[in-house]
This record gives sequence, structure tokens and C-alpha cells, in this order.
Amino acid sequence: MISKFCCIYLLLCSGFLPPRRGPSLCQQNPCLNGGICATAAYLNSFDCVCPDGFTGALCEKKQCYRDSGALYRGVASVTVSGSSCLPWNSDLLFSELTLETVESAARRGLGEHAFCRFQTGIVCLWCFSIIL
Repeated sequence: MISKFCCIYLLLCSGFLPPRRGPSLCQQNPCLNGGICATAAYLNSFDCVCPDGFTGALCEKKQCYRDSGALYRGVASVTVSGSSCLPWNSDLLFSELTLETVESAARRGLGEHAFCRFQTGIVCLWCFSIIL
């Protein structure tokens, strides 16, 4: 009778044993582009500390712009809220764009596309979109 009790006790208590330690999640650094892997204490997870110019969970994304973003010529075309950007040459923007903007379109990276762009005086990349 005592042996059954001991077996049941061991089964019930086995969940309270500390988990076995396997190889560290950071042993084979999963972080890319020179990122530094840091394991979270008591959790089965890790974080990557990315070097300048990279972002993302594994430092896999290269930042598209530097400093103020004035020279940004990337292809981001969705707003923070998820709306699609309008093409810069859209007829819907006729009353929004000034003659100066149209004349300097090539220099500003504007044209027949809907990519976000930088504008002096605005602290982030932006675009026009329709909010329904």
C-alpha cells in the first residue's frame, strides 16, 4: 500500500521539479547582422539587441532611412494605421500639392508611385491616404 502512495506522490510532484536545462537559446546566436542575443531569466525566450541601422525581432530588417529621413527612397506604402498610400500623381491630390511640389517632384522622390516620403517640418515619413 505504501508503494502505491509513493508512486502517486511522485507523479503529482513531478510537475514541481525544476525544468531541465538544455542548450542556451543564444548558444547559436539567432540574431542577424551583428545583433547580440540576450536570454530572459527563467523564461524560455530571448531578445536581440540590434546594432545601429537594423531592427526587428532578429535584427533582420534594415532601416530604410537615417537621420531625418530626407533622403529616404524606400518602398513603404502603408500608414501606421494600415491605410494604403495614394500615388503622388493621383488626381485626388490635385488641390493638395503645390506647384512648387509638382515642379520639384523628381528631387523629392515623388512620381507615379505611392511610397512614403519625407517633408521638411514633419518629423516622420508620410503619405496621403483615403480614410473610409
